[in-house]
Amino acid sequence: MDIHFYEGKGCHESIYSFGPFQKIFSQILEESPEIVNEEYFLELFDKDDENWEDEFEALNISKQSFFDEMKNVLENFSKKRPILIFIDNLQWIDTISLQFLGYLTDELEENSVYIIGAYRDDEMNNPIPNNSKTIEVKTFDWKNTRKLLITKIGRNDILDKFVDMIYDVTEGIPLFIEALTDEMLKDGILQPLKEKYPETLEDMKLPEKVKELYDIKFKELNQKEKEVLQLCSCLEDDFCEDLIINTIKGKRGEVKKNNR
Repeated sequence: MDIHFYEGKGCHESIYSFGPFQKIFSQILEESPEIVNEEYFLELFDKDDENWEDEFEALNISKQSFFDEMKNVLENFSKKRPILIFIDNLQWIDTISLQFLGYLTDELEENSVYIIGAYRDDEMNNPIPNNSKTIEVKTFDWKNTRKLLITKIGRNDILDKFVDMIYDVTEGIPLFIEALTDEMLKDGILQPLKEKYPETLEDMKLPEKVKELYDIKFKELNQKEKEVLQLCSCLEDDFCEDLIINTIKGKRGEVKKNNR
C-alpha cells in the first residue's frame, strides 16, 4: 500500500513553537497547496518566528481555528493515500505541538491518518494525549547488546570486555549501540578481522548522537555534581572517597589538598 510518510522531532531546549509539525505541514503544503481553505494558513508557514501565538494574535485568529484548519488539511490530504506521521523525542516537544497532538487524538475522524510518537519516559514531564496507545520499548540487556554487536560486526567471538564497555556507554539503547558501532567501523577504530577493539572511551571517539545524550545528562546535574564529575574525569580510574566527600561539602581547599 502506498503511504505518505512524514516525520518531525522535538528538540532539547528549543525556543521555537510548533517545530515538529511545522516541518511536516510545510512538506504537505508544498506538495498540495490547493487543499488549504484559509489564506492565513499559508502565511503562517512562510514565517520562521519563535512564537506562533503572537502570529495568531496578529492575524486575528484563534488557536482553535488554526488547529481545526490543520486537521482539515490532514483529512483532505489523506483522501489521496494514507498518511503516517512519526514524531520523535516527544519529551521535548513544545507546548503548542503537544496541545495539537492531543487535539488530533480526540478530533481526527479519518482512519487513514496514523500518528506514532516516541519518547523517553524518564524525561517525559507532560501527560500523553488521550486515546493514545502506549507500547513500552525496553532497552537491551547485556545478552541482547552482544547479539546486536554480533549482527553489526559479523563475528561471534566478540570480547566480553568490549561488550561490557559498549553496554555501559549506551545503556543498552539500540540506536546508540548501532550509531557507535557504525562510527567505529567507519573510522577503523574497530577492525574485527584484525581483532582490533577499542580499549577505552577515548579510543571509541563517541559519535554526535551519543555525545548529545551525555551532554543532556550532564546539564541535568546540579553544580556540585558537575564539579565532582569534572574533577574525577581528570584523575585515574581510582580516586579516594575523601575527594568526593569534600567536593560535595564545597571545601575547595580540601579538594585541592586531597588531589595532590
